[in-house]
Amino acid sequence: MKSIKKFITVVLCMLLIISSVATVSADENTFSGIVSKTVEASENGDVELIIDIAGNPGLISLILEVSYDSDVLTLKENGFTDTGLLKGNVNTTLTVNPFRLSWQHSDATAANNYANGTIARLAFKMKEGFYGTTDVEIKYHSGQTLVNSVVVRPPAMQSGVMTVTRTKLAINDGEVVANYTKGETLIVASYNEDGMVDYKAYPNTTGNVKIKVAEVINTTGATKVKAFLWENLETCMPVCNSAEEEL
Repeated sequence: MKSIKKFITVVLCMLLIISSVATVSADENTFSGIVSKTVEASENGDVELIIDIAGNPGLISLILEVSYDSDVLTLKENGFTDTGLLKGNVNTTLTVNPFRLSWQHSDATAANNYANGTIARLAFKMKEGFYGTTDVEIKYHSGQTLVNSVVVRPPAMQSGVMTVTRTKLAINDGEVVANYTKGETLIVASYNEDGMVDYKAYPNTTGNVKIKVAEVINTTGATKVKAFLWENLETCMPVCNSAEEEL
């Protein structure tokens, strides 16, 4: 009896593994829609969103609805660029939120309408003093496809989300970038396997600051550097996550 139960258990496990693998493969092969991404805003708050499509089912028309947090982002003047990958861009006003991006191919018998890649670029400005994450939703609204010379509406396409982040504190290639807003204290420190090697504090500073770590503290024998942004040296209360880089 035990051997029979063991055999059944093994068979069930194998079926679960096979079904799981098949599901993942199917999802990867059948995805059709807007590619979701994470985008890092520049230090001055400029944001470029690149809208890509994948698994193009044969589009001859497409309407997307773009929505975002107006308290955090502003679409720049002339902030839309059509790449021409999809033919017949016919956008309405872009000054409302949400707004729509539209393409309508004038030739419904076009043979080459399966292209994938970048269909548009959007340029936003992030609100001064905002640090954190906000989402821009690129929602599939409607469309038409041409498959074997037959117009089909609507195709099954997935919406996408662009996650936009702006970092308050970071270390890149030995340089600390910190964005002060309320006179916080920046601490830059180097470490080896035994502990701290050296550190320096920059209290009561405002504005954007860039510091070359090796120019302000001793990094000889250090294996990593870290940066902290605190309210002050008395409370040592962090205002954001620390940043770290291996040497």
